[in-house]
Amino acid sequence: MSRYLETFLRHKIALMLPIIIALTMSTWYATSVPHKYETDMTVWFDTAAPSQSSLEDPSPYTTPAAQGQIVLQEFFGTEQFLINVAHRGPLADFLANYHPAKKGPSSLISTVKSLFGKSSSSSAPVNSQIVDSEITSLLGKAFTVSVLGPQIVRITMIAPDPSYMPATLNAVAAEYIDEVTSSLKTRDAASVAYYETQVNAAKLSLSAANSAVVAYQQAHPGALPTTDPDYNQLTQVAFQAQTNFTSLQNTLQEANLTLQNVQAPAAFHVVDPALAAIELSNKKHMLFTVIAGLLAGFVITVLALSALVALDKTARREEDIEGLLGMEVVAIIRELPSQRRLPAAVRRVKSS
Repeated sequence: MSRYLETFLRHKIALMLPIIIALTMSTWYATSVPHKYETDMTVWFDTAAPSQSSLEDPSPYTTPAAQGQIVLQEFFGTEQFLINVAHRGPLADFLANYHPAKKGPSSLISTVKSLFGKSSSSSAPVNSQIVDSEITSLLGKAFTVSVLGPQIVRITMIAPDPSYMPATLNAVAAEYIDEVTSSLKTRDAASVAYYETQVNAAKLSLSAANSAVVAYQQAHPGALPTTDPDYNQLTQVAFQAQTNFTSLQNTLQEANLTLQNVQAPAAFHVVDPALAAIELSNKKHMLFTVIAGLLAGFVITVLALSALVALDKTARREEDIEGLLGMEVVAIIRELPSQRRLPAAVRRVKSS
């Protein structure tokens, strides 16, 4: 342990330098991290009419709020939904026209890139692809969805600028309705197209069956289904074709009616819209960053000290000489004090 202490005292400035640098860098980074703000919105989910309301059926297998949470989380995981929300609200224009000054290490990196010509001017126009990329990067982890009850869901947004947050979060509700409605319309339109094909095929089958009955009647005047097995079979086929055609027509009418009256699978409306955003405290993050930097510097210092001790082969104590040379130490010459510490009388004698 004494060798470590002696080595540290001989190189104390160099060994303290990593701690000072790491502490300075971590403090610089912690103070340059942008502040975070939070706002939230609560929405109401219920089963759509004419189905029974979840208020009248308090114990369904899956509550409307749980279903809404799943759908919202899926939407927040898609880039297109986030981009649509940003363009519906003020975020897209904000990112296209506002370029906040970078601080901390990111500012240093940007400066170095600009010196080597690797970054464009901040006044250069921003194209839509860059804006969309910034939108997905910013909103990708900005939203959290939590269920407060069978019908109530809270959507929370955390972002670095409060100016666009309330309007952006309120745009989520409008975009949710449009996306769900559009998806249902696409599905219902596909159902209508399918049943139209089935109706056309059933119509052809019915026409062929009726033609067969008429042709048999013309070829066999006076034939009765009760006495003629062939005629009876043809009439049965025609009857089944008519039944199938009528059933498909009714299904097609229902599909068209569903397409005209398409709505979200759950009744949805905003209970508490997003208002002003509040600033979140970042003291814990700053403290953690500073401590992490201090620990990193301390580890580097310990490793450097261990390397210096391992590389230092100088004999400084009796046991070092005995261990290296195998010789017994009989006398020790102490280090002479420096001249400035000698008594005044001795200094005068030496000078004379």
